[in-house]
Amino acid sequence: MLGYIKTQRDDLRIRDFRLYKQQYCALCQGIGKKYGIVYRLILSYDMVFLALVLENFETEMTPLSFKCPTNPFKKINTSISNNVIEYCAFINYYLSVLKLEDDIIDEKNNVKKIILKFFKHNSQYQNILNTYGVKLNILSELMNKINSLELENAGFDQLSNLFGEFFVELFQLFFKLYKEDCVIEKYDNLYSLCFNLGKWIYIIDAYEDYNEDMQNGNFNLLQNIMKEDDSDNKLNAHKNIAMINKILILKMEKSFHEITWNKYKEILYNIVSLGCTNTYFKILHEKYPEIESIIKTTF
Repeated sequence: MLGYIKTQRDDLRIRDFRLYKQQYCALCQGIGKKYGIVYRLILSYDMVFLALVLENFETEMTPLSFKCPTNPFKKINTSISNNVIEYCAFINYYLSVLKLEDDIIDEKNNVKKIILKFFKHNSQYQNILNTYGVKLNILSELMNKINSLELENAGFDQLSNLFGEFFVELFQLFFKLYKEDCVIEKYDNLYSLCFNLGKWIYIIDAYEDYNEDMQNGNFNLLQNIMKEDDSDNKLNAHKNIAMINKILILKMEKSFHEITWNKYKEILYNIVSLGCTNTYFKILHEKYPEIESIIKTTF
């Protein structure tokens, strides 16, 4: 669920990659300052994407200068939105809690149960949970519904659409908390971009974990698609999944071009188009090398 939204570095200008890394460092600093240094390790590149998008709706930026704790000779100078950094740091933490809960259900892992207790008892996390209050309920409700439907072996469209709605709500919640007069529904193309990106994440996560899930007897979104295919190496199923990936990326590109971006346009487009494609190809190469060359010719 985390870690799939990344840049295709080779196709970014040096200046843009530096901006991208600065945003990552600012989020790392924000998590460490708010929750504790050890929690910097949970930072996901997905949150950098979230921050870059949300900063397009912010006007007040604060200069920030600090040294990297892992490299005291490296000084970072950037400007940030305090609202965005606070929000993205919290969402990163919140999603890490959800991921641990999901892993515990799947793996019955006692070590992760102990780690989850530490996460949940973090005083700063509890304070923000209480501050955000009922506005967080929809995220919990959507995730509970997804978990319940997975137990019922629900259909592909129902589950992937629901996770698309969950991902939209990650963006929507920022508007609810910090911009009460401005909601994401007013921005149809942003809604479409977030919805399709959420669907893509859920599908690509299932694609990466499919073999392991089947070995462990866990639910996987793609299990029915795969089981219904009797071709060699499930080739037809892989082609269908490739087509779904391509369609979702094309939809994201279309929505992206219809949004007016004030900041980070080149970086964001690199992530949405090339980054997502590269992530898919990387999983294909690592998990399904036997059919990689065939699928790439059809993508």
